[in-house]
Amino acid sequence: MNNIILPLYIQQKIIKYCFFDEINQFKWKLTLCLISKKHFEYVSNCFTKINSSILTIDPKIMIEKLNNPFCPLKYPLILNKSFTIDNLYSFSRHHYFPTLLSILGNGNLTSINLSLDGNGSKTTTTTTTTTTTTSTTIPTSSIPISTILPKLIESNKELQNIKLKSIISNSSNLNLQNNLYKPILETNNNSIKTISFKMLDLNVCHFSKFLIDYQNKTNIHFSGNDGIEKLKLHSYQGFGNQITIDTIQLNLLSNIRSLNFLNTIIESPLKFFETLSSLNNLKSLVIPFLTISNCTINKTTKIATTTTTIIKSESDLIQDYQINFNKSLLNYLKRNPMKLEKLETPYPLNIEILNEISSNNQMITNLSFTPMNEMVSFNNYLKKLILKFGYSNQSFQDFCQLNKNNSTINFIEINNCSIELVPFFCDFIKNNKQLSTIQFNQSLHLQDYQQILESINLNSTVENISIIVTENSPKLDNTNAIFNCISNCSSISKLKLTLYFYFQGFKLSLINSNDFNLISIDDYKLLFLKNN
Repeated sequence: MNNIILPLYIQQKIIKYCFFDEINQFKWKLTLCLISKKHFEYVSNCFTKINSSILTIDPKIMIEKLNNPFCPLKYPLILNKSFTIDNLYSFSRHHYFPTLLSILGNGNLTSINLSLDGNGSKTTTTTTTTTTTTSTTIPTSSIPISTILPKLIESNKELQNIKLKSIISNSSNLNLQNNLYKPILETNNNSIKTISFKMLDLNVCHFSKFLIDYQNKTNIHFSGNDGIEKLKLHSYQGFGNQITIDTIQLNLLSNIRSLNFLNTIIESPLKFFETLSSLNNLKSLVIPFLTISNCTINKTTKIATTTTTIIKSESDLIQDYQINFNKSLLNYLKRNPMKLEKLETPYPLNIEILNEISSNNQMITNLSFTPMNEMVSFNNYLKKLILKFGYSNQSFQDFCQLNKNNSTINFIEINNCSIELVPFFCDFIKNNKQLSTIQFNQSLHLQDYQQILESINLNSTVENISIIVTENSPKLDNTNAIFNCISNCSSISKLKLTLYFYFQGFKLSLINSNDFNLISIDDYKLLFLKNN
């Protein structure tokens, strides 16, 4: 029998899956270096994160390790060109910056992810001793964040993507936030294209000024030298001090293509969408969820008449705000035909908005929303559809019936498919020959999954499916029955399985996946690929 040699890229995939599998011990993962020189490089490619334990190593010892041909951390940046730094403030507090520079090596990074902990905003005077030839004590302030960031940026001339995540516990510390923006503003690195901020208690005034200054900088260019193209602002829910979009001068970002806001505040939807109308290059608008404050509903709702004052409940005021938001959205769509390609809305959409979206005046290819009541037949531009939580059975039934014969949707994600809706969804699957991906965000009965999989087998175009299975038996009867059905679907090559179970003694080995191989597992979220 001839020996079968796997292609090198397949071997690299196997090493990667083994390395990032949390079940395997780290020492065992390092033994993979001993297979061959090529596998040693594959393991080195998996070192993509610097944590505090690495930073405790003396810089001289670290350099010796990096120069050691048997150290798997020898070539991380050359292979990865991307690195995550766990806790940037620990560098300044513990004076590990020389070690960091040793690891950064020759500066070939194209992407860097900087995570800052919650203690960074405290003006403490904690001191530590650096492990050098002569021990000295250096205060935290001697290596401030404004010193670290410029060197990280300037030493990597190919750097294109920067991500900053900070949980700042003191919103009044403006100097700290300014030190986050300033290094990026003053850098001479002309290759940066994408910057992402995720912060708690973000000072909007400082951030707005940062955006304006950054847009007007002449020595920093983005894709096509056109300035900032993507802006993503997410506030931390439940902490207060959410970002108010109205205070940011979005109209100055003339080349913006993508806006993504989560847990933010829009006090005046009318002014917000009027501003968006001036952004001629805007293609993507994603607003999954908005925070409605008392200030917001008071400013956007007039409840006084000339003779009497009508006192409305808070729920009525919130409903009025949602109506105003959707009305402004509809007017924006009508004033800007064939503009947006991706849209996600925070509130249920009525039939007027859906009629506009589905008309030939719009070319939205990616749509995520909750239908209010009625549904429509979408136009041929729509390729990806996500039906968010909250829609009625009648809405989903109408969608399946209206779109089963003329739909060009190739990706659909659904959050409600009750027993009585399964036959309608099956008809939609059978008649939609463009459909390639189906994602369920709820657990269905075994009989319903079997019926849907039979329809997929008749469709023969669906390649990817994500399902949630609830198990009541330690023998995993439901899961194995589903795998038996999926094995009969020749088109399915990728399965994402999420398991819910209510018993002790779960054994992964009891899953009979037939022709599918388990590739990864993350908290009972399993990924299987078909063995071709």
